[in-house]
This record gives sequence, structure tokens and C-alpha cells, in this order.
Amino acid sequence: MTVGRDLLEGIPYQVSYSAMIGDPGLIMAVLIAATILQRGTASIPLWLQNGAIHMFILLICVVLGVIVSVSTLRSRSGQSMDVYHDVVMGPLILYLGITLLPIIFKNGSRLEVGATIGCILLWAGLVAFDVKYKRMDQRWWLQTHHLNYRR
Repeated sequence: MTVGRDLLEGIPYQVSYSAMIGDPGLIMAVLIAATILQRGTASIPLWLQNGAIHMFILLICVVLGVIVSVSTLRSRSGQSMDVYHDVVMGPLILYLGITLLPIIFKNGSRLEVGATIGCILLWAGLVAFDVKYKRMDQRWWLQTHHLNYRR
């Protein structure tokens, strides 16, 4: 994200803890699921073996991402990387969550399930923190903390 912000906005920044720390935490949960699947003994629910179901879930995730992006344009800076996060990264993480959480909860060890729940709670807590302290509108946050930047 910071590289994209540097290229498209002129300054690399990331003040949203949910994106900076929380999103990698969610990616750790995806890696836990990948590890479970690599064992070759995972029981995959029938509905997850249907390609049409995957396309439907993906479509719903993208639509939700677009809705979130459009509805938050005014409350956030609406910069290109914010839109990218809402329309690409958010739906991707949601899709992976919907499709991989059943595998983790059904086939994972107690440690794997606990770590996954911990990653999700970390992300959710950071989202709440970002909303409470107005870190979602990152450019506003930078400007109000005397880190003026103009393009």
C-alpha cells in the first residue's frame, strides 16, 4: 500500500493500524488454512467444492467492496489506494475468510483455530481503534497531526 501511495499520491504513508497490522494478521490466517490443506487430509465441505458457489461468493464480496468504497468516499480521503483496498484487498480477504474458515475450524488443531481467532480479533480490534481515533481517513489524520502534505 505504501508503494502505491508513494507512486500515486506522492508520499508513502499508512496510519491505519487495521491495514498495517491487521491485514497481515488476516493473511496469517490464510497461511494457516494453506498449511492445513497441504497436509492432504483435510475434509472439505461439499459446498466448497462447487465452482458456481465460489463465483457467487466472489461476486458478493466484490459488490460489498464497491458498496463500502462508495459509502466511505466522503468519510475517508477517497484516494486511489483507499479505493484499491476497499475494492480489491477487502473483498479478497473476505472471500478467503468465507471459503477457508470452515476448513480451519473443521480440520485445524486447537492451536491453529486459536491463532486464527486471535488474528481475526486483532484485526477487528484495530478496525475499532482506527474508527474511534479517526485513522481511517488517513490524509485527514496526517494533516491534523501536523504532517501536512500537498500534491
